[in-house]
Amino acid sequence: MHQQNQIKRTLALPDSIEVVRALLNAEAYKNRASVSKAVCQHFNFSDARGRPQIGGCVKALRELERVGHFVLPAPSKAKTLKSRAAWTVLCPIQWRYLHKRAMCEGLRWSRLTVLI
Repeated sequence: MHQQNQIKRTLALPDSIEVVRALLNAEAYKNRASVSKAVCQHFNFSDARGRPQIGGCVKALRELERVGHFVLPAPSKAKTLKSRAAWTVLCPIQWRYLHKRAMCEGLRWSRLTVLI
């Protein structure tokens, strides 16, 4: 958690925001993870194993984007409804019966996708 706060603190500096803007303008990134990886490499954000702190960096970049410092690429995947609560609200049959074939004959199981 301490490292993640350091990422936010470092990226919120005016010089760091300019560096991120320059990275975004210099290269067309396909998704936010690739931007985050480049930012981690530039600022040397890594964990004890030497792996880039992509998750913490993406979170900090999203917060800076929300404030209006720059625009990140669009998210690469649509969010899917995986929770039990979402299925119980959206499915006309009770959740506990969905896994039983006898109760669901003729129905097709499919993943719900929500574009937000």
